[in-house]
Amino acid sequence: MCASEVEFRTSGINAEPSRTEAVLILLVTFLVQIAEALRTTGWLARATGQFDNLDNSNYLAVADFIRRWNPTTLEYQHFWGYPYAIIAVSRILHVSSLQALVVISLTSAITTCLLLHRLYGGLVAVSFGMVSSTWILLSVFGGCEPLFLALLFSSFLAARHERWILAVFLGCVAATVAPLGVLVPLALLASLAWKREWRALAACCLVALLCAAIYLIPIYLLTGDAITQIRQYSSTWQGHDFPFAHRGILTFPFLRLFQSYYYLRASWSSFPSAVLRLIWILASIGGAVALWMPLYSRELPTAERIFGCAYSTFLLCYNFDFVAMYIPRFILPVLPLMLFACRKWIPRDRRVLWPLVALSIVFNTVVLFGFQNVFGFKLPGIRLTPKPWE
Repeated sequence: MCASEVEFRTSGINAEPSRTEAVLILLVTFLVQIAEALRTTGWLARATGQFDNLDNSNYLAVADFIRRWNPTTLEYQHFWGYPYAIIAVSRILHVSSLQALVVISLTSAITTCLLLHRLYGGLVAVSFGMVSSTWILLSVFGGCEPLFLALLFSSFLAARHERWILAVFLGCVAATVAPLGVLVPLALLASLAWKREWRALAACCLVALLCAAIYLIPIYLLTGDAITQIRQYSSTWQGHDFPFAHRGILTFPFLRLFQSYYYLRASWSSFPSAVLRLIWILASIGGAVALWMPLYSRELPTAERIFGCAYSTFLLCYNFDFVAMYIPRFILPVLPLMLFACRKWIPRDRRVLWPLVALSIVFNTVVLFGFQNVFGFKLPGIRLTPKPWE
């Protein structure tokens, strides 16, 4: 269902937010965060990633490594799609790598908002920015997720128009930005197989193989190991400190989620932070169930349902000790799908929606910068740390 179809069904005060409204809300949210950053830590200073552990410094290091083109070993496991984009934007706009990183994140976030409005309607586009302070953080201060989501939903839009080769190409590019992006072309190929469109499937498989070769060849030339990133990522789930430890990328459903929530409870610096983390865990479980149930997800196209079910299942079974800590970040690719599946519970009435938008901007600013930094005084009992995952 595209945005135009949603808007056609409703009108007046309960109409879906327009594309202009959705983008305007997003821009106001961004401007508030930028103003607060300039007043406190500094916008680009925070974008370095040292304060938030956004991996930005690692992506910048990988970009410098590629730019130097000096074959040697590389200690960073991050995929190279984002660093390639940083290099390209830096050269085109004649700006530093850090400035290019921020430009990519901001433009990708706005592009994602427009795509969500087109694919899932205005309520989902607006709600996505309201409920996730992590999305706002990554959009304003840099991160690979905005670029990944822009490519992800661009691929889904192309698939809806049955431009399968373009859809698979965009999905493969998304896979070079984030490891789980590999589920995007796989979901598209599975959708074609389900529809028995064998000719399109064969062409798309060829495109996927060519994209994989183009991506892996430079890695082999520079590091001597085409799958060095996969090897380094795999080490993440080789050692565990919790009970029922075992190797492998997957484990029993919900096991690591609740284990890491309990055993890492010292990381949640206050009761509100612990409650927020638990809400994200329960929302992930509930959203995954909604995607698996045809009652809620039947209006999603086949490829999007396959991706949503596969990704959410992986997330709930991920054999990673810190999955609860990073759940607000990991859930982002499927959060719009979950919101779409549960959209009937999102308020449409502008008299309710607009106050919620205003409150969400204030709340997310407090989450990202801390209560005292935002309001200038300390309120007893309120100690939300300015880090979405702690």
